[in-house]
Amino acid sequence: MESTASSGDEVTYDEKDVYELRFPDGTSKSMISIDDTHFSMDFLLERKTPNLIPALTNAHKFRCRDDDIFICAFMKAGTHWVSEICKMLLSETTKYDPNGKERYMLEFQTPDHLDTISSPRVLNSHLLPRQLPTCIQQKKTKVIFIHRNPKDIAVSSYHHVIKLHDYACSFPAYLEVFRKQATLFHNWFDYTIAWEEAFSSQYKDTPILQLSYEDIKREGIANIRKIADFLELEHDEDFLFKVNARCGFDNMKDAKLTLAEVKKDHIQKAMYRKGG
Repeated sequence: MESTASSGDEVTYDEKDVYELRFPDGTSKSMISIDDTHFSMDFLLERKTPNLIPALTNAHKFRCRDDDIFICAFMKAGTHWVSEICKMLLSETTKYDPNGKERYMLEFQTPDHLDTISSPRVLNSHLLPRQLPTCIQQKKTKVIFIHRNPKDIAVSSYHHVIKLHDYACSFPAYLEVFRKQATLFHNWFDYTIAWEEAFSSQYKDTPILQLSYEDIKREGIANIRKIADFLELEHDEDFLFKVNARCGFDNMKDAKLTLAEVKKDHIQKAMYRKGG
């Protein structure tokens, strides 16, 4: 049975997709599963990002351009960070993008909005490989995939859901559930296995650069050079060092949160914590 709930615009969803995510400490969170992708109900109903259900369920139909770049990663794995690096390398400047990554996120935006972004577009997604646009395989679109230690993702995602989704559980209770099922978007283990399989199956002919969050943090210049080479961009070492400095976590956090466009944005404030 379909139900509608409204906060400004109507949000339509199917009641059978709603469930309670229960934690060992007795707390719980009302969730919705959309094509095996999980979100808190308050996030959906308060429309903290627009067009969630139609954008997610129609993501595979998205029309790619020849020069699109997709950044794919589990939540809290460094999508903001790598997006900023890519945009600086492409624009040949060290200016920060005034918008958050949600403006370029496949599952949160309409095709009409994404069509207004000038090329080359740096788009991003936390979706499973099977949910992504089929045109990625057809056009051999460049994909950057980011790995991060799941222990750090567990800590970072816990603080994210506490701040942005009003989860009330303790960290030990969150960690217990994180290990076994999805606490937001997907379960980390299922997501990682799906991507490992995709690298050798549907994406075996797709140009993919795999990066590690920890490697970027430890060897920034070397990894920025990898990204530039993958994007077929030539920059001198001086520029790469400038990009590395500008995209250091503390510099980026301070700059992004003081930009006029995002300084009052609760989503952006929840995106940056320690970067550690």
